[in-house]
Amino acid sequence: MTTSIRLLGGAVVLAWSLLGFQQSEPAGWWAGPNQLPTRPDRIGLLVSKPNDYQRQTMQRIAFRAQLVAQLQQQEKSLFEVAALFQLLDEESSITPNLDQYPGACRNEKVCRRVILWAKNQIDSKGHESEALELQQRLERELQQHIAQHGKVILPTW
Repeated sequence: MTTSIRLLGGAVVLAWSLLGFQQSEPAGWWAGPNQLPTRPDRIGLLVSKPNDYQRQTMQRIAFRAQLVAQLQQQEKSLFEVAALFQLLDEESSITPNLDQYPGACRNEKVCRRVILWAKNQIDSKGHESEALELQQRLERELQQHIAQHGKVILPTW
């Protein structure tokens, strides 16, 4: 539980920081995490309150982090989490580019996105072996599902 809270808090802070820069400034002005703005009019970005779009995005990121924690604890299946990721994407004004993920259909690509998201989230906390183990388990589940059904079928609500 404590790990989930830390993970959730870290995701929210990271999202807020990045979105503050992304939403308020033209592309390319911020070179990276070690390059803070030097102009006084840019420094306000570091302490400004998030707008509605940023708050909604932080909430979606936090929810995805919770879903990954439930996936890791086997409280939710890969397919339930993928369906929920898809619902979150439909509510957002920013549609993810699923073409970057391998897969024969949209549902498979969403599952692969969830697998990568989960692996990266756990790996970013310094738990490389857990991340790799989870990735391998989810890949096996996905392959078994495809073998059984011929395609990826996500639950609908």
